[in-house]
Amino acid sequence: MKDGLCRGVIAHLVEHAVPFIVYSGDAAGATAEDDSFRKGVRLSKPCTPHRFEKAVKHAMDYIPEV
Repeated sequence: MKDGLCRGVIAHLVEHAVPFIVYSGDAAGATAEDDSFRKGVRLSKPCTPHRFEKAVKHAMDYIPEV
């Protein structure tokens, strides 16, 4: 994907209750810009493989509210 907010993708994931991770150098900025991003797991770049793995596990346990 190109750099920047992906509102359409996030809206589709939220609409279909698909868990997602916002992996960004500005994850806090994304959630401030669009509330839909709060329904996913936020992970800031850079991160360790361990933190990434924990985020994936957390996302798999989390089903967003539709």
